[in-house]
Amino acid sequence: YTYTNGETHEVITLDYYTGVPKSRITYFYTDEKILQLSLYQIMVSGEWVNTRRDMWYQDNEGLNSEAIIQFFRNGEWSNYNRFTEYEYDGRRLSQYTVQTWNGTDWVDSYYDEWFYDESGRLASRQQIRVDATPINRYEYVTGSNNLRESMTIYSWMNGSWADYTRRLYEYNSGGKTSAVVYQDFRGG
Repeated sequence: YTYTNGETHEVITLDYYTGVPKSRITYFYTDEKILQLSLYQIMVSGEWVNTRRDMWYQDNEGLNSEAIIQFFRNGEWSNYNRFTEYEYDGRRLSQYTVQTWNGTDWVDSYYDEWFYDESGRLASRQQIRVDATPINRYEYVTGSNNLRESMTIYSWMNGSWADYTRRLYEYNSGGKTSAVVYQDFRGG
């Protein structure tokens, strides 16, 4: 992780065994420190190659109103997903709609709902298809120092929630993220 002006600027993933860079995400912000673009790249023959970009748009209050995810294929950017119909409780995100590009139009795919604890910290999220079938549930644990300790993702399988993956967060002495450990649940 590298930081510029207090914001995450770049995240580079290294090969576990060789330490060679595999992928990176570069973040671009407005002068008001509002995220506008996330650029995803992979290392190919010593060069960073574009694979994906997330473009964020805000309303006049600085709240997200739309995000578009595109993949770089055959030398051009192509639409993939769009986050739209953002709903807020005050300045806290409560829900948005995820749409998928079908080649000509954006089509509603699922809703992403956000829930907070009594202190206002993100406690969980749930993704639900437009037909009301659950997809994923995310549960967050925040420590006493107000830093996220973990995120566990559960997937809806055969009519119940199943453990899927967990992320454990590590921080440097300044409270900035220094590492994220990914753990997959494999059969229990």
